[in-house]
Amino acid sequence: MKSTNILLAGTVGAFSVLAANQALAQKSQDVLRFAITEPYKGLSGYFYPATEASQFYRTIYQMLIRFDEYKGKLVPQLAKSWKRIDDTTIEFELRDDVKFHNGNAFNADDVLYAIKMAADPKNKFAFKGRFKWIKNAEKLGPYKVRVTGKKLNAGDFMHFAYRSFMIDAETHRAHANGADYGRMTPVGTGAYKVVDFDRNRGVTVERFAGFKGIGRAPIKRVKAVFIPDQETQIAQLLTGGVDVVRNISNDNAKGIEGNSKLSVSAVDSITMTYFMMDAAGRSGKKELTDLRVRKALAMAINRRAIKKAVIPGGKSAKLAKALCFASMVGCTHSVETAPYDPAAAKRLLAEAGYPNGFDLEITAHIIVKDVATAIAGDLRKIGVRASIQPMTTVAMRKKRASGKMQAFSGYYPNGSLPDVANALNVYFGAKSRDYARDPVIHKGMNAGKQTHDLAARKAAYGKVFDRISRNAYIVPIASLPIIYGHSSEISVKPNLITANELHISDFFWK
Repeated sequence: MKSTNILLAGTVGAFSVLAANQALAQKSQDVLRFAITEPYKGLSGYFYPATEASQFYRTIYQMLIRFDEYKGKLVPQLAKSWKRIDDTTIEFELRDDVKFHNGNAFNADDVLYAIKMAADPKNKFAFKGRFKWIKNAEKLGPYKVRVTGKKLNAGDFMHFAYRSFMIDAETHRAHANGADYGRMTPVGTGAYKVVDFDRNRGVTVERFAGFKGIGRAPIKRVKAVFIPDQETQIAQLLTGGVDVVRNISNDNAKGIEGNSKLSVSAVDSITMTYFMMDAAGRSGKKELTDLRVRKALAMAINRRAIKKAVIPGGKSAKLAKALCFASMVGCTHSVETAPYDPAAAKRLLAEAGYPNGFDLEITAHIIVKDVATAIAGDLRKIGVRASIQPMTTVAMRKKRASGKMQAFSGYYPNGSLPDVANALNVYFGAKSRDYARDPVIHKGMNAGKQTHDLAARKAAYGKVFDRISRNAYIVPIASLPIIYGHSSEISVKPNLITANELHISDFFWK
């Protein structure tokens, strides 16, 4: 990161005038340019649910309902009303004034198609398990639908508030491969519509004149520009090549703050940074199957120092006491993550038979590679010779599914559905993602999903989170605030519904 700081320090004056002129030119054209780290394979909450892409696709597509995180209640979106018929059945009354970006009218047929498409076993995509609970969807009228679950699902309404993106049935049906919808015809009902999509060139969206409902499109046109490394993104920001850079490092934030033509904005989040170990032995790394070793590694990580010095916006980040945050529905625990104690960690390693440590490969999501680097440094202090292998989302998922991860430094945006059932499903819900293989955890997860009573859910999930902490399956680090570097011509406003995320609709010209 030092080279970036030198660049920032040495070029601020030289590039200020150029950046200002380019920013003004973009403002006059009403075009905002976002730098993105990974190319978008498509714009779909089903087939390509990448966090970075969600800042675009959550303004393109809409849900039947939303969960207002400020007020803690469900609010209408494409459905104007809803009700629970029994433990497994809910009904929605739909709006009759909505059109898709291509002009097609939205109605019950589109809702049925979207729900059945997502639940159909023939359609393969990441996190498919989120939709297996759905048994059937029925049309009760042109603007009324009934959804039935196979069994009680405590998160059914939250599912429709965060996961069930409405798509145009006529357009999607024309594709032999459903994934093509998100990369060839990403048609939604949201405030922005896609006008250009190219995996290499990027994405361009434009304000949808026919939009009605909760939402906004303050800037006429927004572009996603693929730039794979942050150093180049920052250089482009300095020279006016882009207007916004997401998830900038602490060092880059400090450099940007010294430039009068640029600004830094942050939004708090419940995105969890964490360190997972292969307790199940899937990778063949037998050392990690020993609880003493996992506890030693957990105690070797100086989480507080990482939060303060490494995590961008660390001053406002929350240190994680367990693998959930208090604001998440169902979060409760009585056991906290092991405290930092490197001396005790060394003793545990020796007791486990590894007084001289061992080699360890840490797979790291590219977004949090600095966190992984800090973790590796802490582990080396107790004799564990840790190395890191940064990966993109796609590469990481392939390696995780293959069972070859010894350890993983990653993050999960709980704000995409702030219910602990969702988070636990990501960590342990599928064999391909589960590196603990603990039946106690699965029993608690199932119990929490099978009641609508919040107190009973908390009782079940509390046992799960305590089990995770006691057995050091996953070490939670801290929340990951979303830090943006951007032109000073831009102001950032809180999202209308979501308290822990920003979307492209939250950026305004001053």
